[in-house]
Amino acid sequence: MSRLGEWFGKLDDKAIYRANDPERKVDWRRAAVAYVLASVVFGLLGVLLGRGPAAAVALTVLIPTFVVYIIWRRKRNERLTGSPTKWPDAS
Repeated sequence: MSRLGEWFGKLDDKAIYRANDPERKVDWRRAAVAYVLASVVFGLLGVLLGRGPAAAVALTVLIPTFVVYIIWRRKRNERLTGSPTKWPDAS
């Protein structure tokens, strides 16, 4: 895996929320940063293109990106933990 991919993987290992966390902790700082960034990006898209076209562009980008992310995440998990559904420790 490339250095950039490994860096992104380590960043992603520190998830906002994990379903397998017995304490069900949420990293509110990461959640707030993600929310603010998404709001800024989609707000700019709305100003530049209008609401309808911005929504179409967002969906056209987000859906394939989400699918690729899920495939990448499962392969990374399997490589690091032996199971596609078990996340590595965030250390």
